[in-house]
Amino acid sequence: MPLTHGHSKDKRPDLKQFMMEVLCIKGSVPLLGAVLSGNTSDKKANNAELTRIASYMKKNGLDPAAYIYVADSAMVTEDNLATFVTTDDEGEVMVQFFITRLPANYTAEQTAIEAAIDSGQWQDLGTLADNPDPSQNRKSARYKIAESTVELYGIIYRALVVHSSSHDKRRTKKLERLLIAEKEQFVKLSKAIARAPLKCEADAQQHIEALLKANRYKHHELEASIQPEPIFARGRPKAGQPKKIKSYRYHIVLTQSEKTESIARARELAGCFVLLSNVPAAEEPEGLNPAEILRAYKQQNGVEMNFRFLKDPVIVNETFLKKAERIEALGFILLLSLMVWNLIQQVIREHLIKHQKPILGWDKKKTRKPTTLMVIYYFQHVSIFKWDQGKKRRLSRPLLDHQRDYLQALGLPESIFVTPVTRIGMSKKRAKRITQKTEI
Repeated sequence: MPLTHGHSKDKRPDLKQFMMEVLCIKGSVPLLGAVLSGNTSDKKANNAELTRIASYMKKNGLDPAAYIYVADSAMVTEDNLATFVTTDDEGEVMVQFFITRLPANYTAEQTAIEAAIDSGQWQDLGTLADNPDPSQNRKSARYKIAESTVELYGIIYRALVVHSSSHDKRRTKKLERLLIAEKEQFVKLSKAIARAPLKCEADAQQHIEALLKANRYKHHELEASIQPEPIFARGRPKAGQPKKIKSYRYHIVLTQSEKTESIARARELAGCFVLLSNVPAAEEPEGLNPAEILRAYKQQNGVEMNFRFLKDPVIVNETFLKKAERIEALGFILLLSLMVWNLIQQVIREHLIKHQKPILGWDKKKTRKPTTLMVIYYFQHVSIFKWDQGKKRRLSRPLLDHQRDYLQALGLPESIFVTPVTRIGMSKKRAKRITQKTEI
C-alpha cells in the first residue's frame, strides 16, 4: 500500500493520508476491511470490492443472489454496474443484487423525481423506526415512495423515488440561498432603476417590457408600473392658480412576489432522492417491496457511524508510523475493535427487541437503543477484590439492577467478574504472565 497525498478534508495537504474500506453486515458489524492509499477513488474501490466478494462467494458455493450489496452513490458507474451481471463456466447468467442511491448529477434522477411529483401517486410508508425511542426529542421522519424505472447504460433498473419529511438539508439550504440571492438581486435592480427616470412614457413602457421579458428569477414574479413625476415651470404661480407643469419624468416602480407553487414544488423536490436497484419486485422470488428496499438502504447509516468512530480524534489522530505495513496492522486492530464494539451494541439491541423491554440509558431515562458507550459507562466503576494469588475473587459491592439488565442482554452471567479466565493451549507460566499484565 503506497502512502500518498490525497484530498485532505482537514486542510492538511502537506501530510500523507490513508483511507479505510469497510464492508458491514446487518448495517454496522464489519466483516471485511482494508487500508487503502490516500488518493484511492471510491468508485474504483467499489469495483474491486465487488469483484472480491463475487470471487469469495463463488469459491464457497454461494449464489450471488443470496445477499444484497448496499452502497452509496459512488457505486453508480458503468463498470461497477456491469459487475453485477456475470456468466459462470457453464454459460449461465448470474445476477448479484444491489441497492444504491442514484447520483443527483444523472439526468435520470431529476426526471424520475419530477415525474413522481407530477403524478402524485405516492405510497405512504409512515415512519420506518421499528422501536421509536421515547427519549428522543426529535420526531421520526415520515416517508412516501413512488416506483418507476430508469435506463442506465442500456439496462433497465428499478427506481424508487423517496420523499422524506426531514428534507435533504443540503438541497434545502441551496434553495434558501437561491431565494435570498434573488431578493438581493431585485433590491439592486430596483435601486438602479430608481436612479434613472425616463423622459418619455413610451420609453418607460418599452423598458418595462424588456425587464419583464428578461426576468431570470426562478422563484419570484416581477411586476412593474409607471409612476409619472411632474416637473413644474419656474416662477411663482398667480394667486389661486396651480403650478404650471412643464413636463414629466417617468419612474419605473418594481415589485417582486414569490411564486408559491414554484417554491412549494422546489421544497418537495429537495426532500426527494432516488434509490436504484436490480432487486426483483415483491411478488417475485427473492423480491422486496419498496419499504423493504428503503429499510435495507437506511441500514447503510451504520457504516457511516463506523467511519465516524474511526475518524474520531480520540480514536485515531495523527499517526506516527514509518512503514506502510505498520499502518495496515493498525488498521486491522481498529477494525477488530470496531467489530467488537458494534457486536456488543447489536446483541443488546436484538435482546431488547425480542423481549420488548427498554433499558436504562443516559440521564436515567429508559431507551430501546443503547450503545456500547453506555455499557462501558455503567461498568467503569466495578471493582474486584482478589486474594490467594488471584484464585479467589469477589465484587467489592453487589451489581446494580441496571448492570444486571445489561449483563442479561449480553447473555453473560454475573460470575464473569469473579471467575478467572481459563486459557487453553498455553503454559501455566505464560498464562500467569498474561494475567498479571491484564491485572496491571
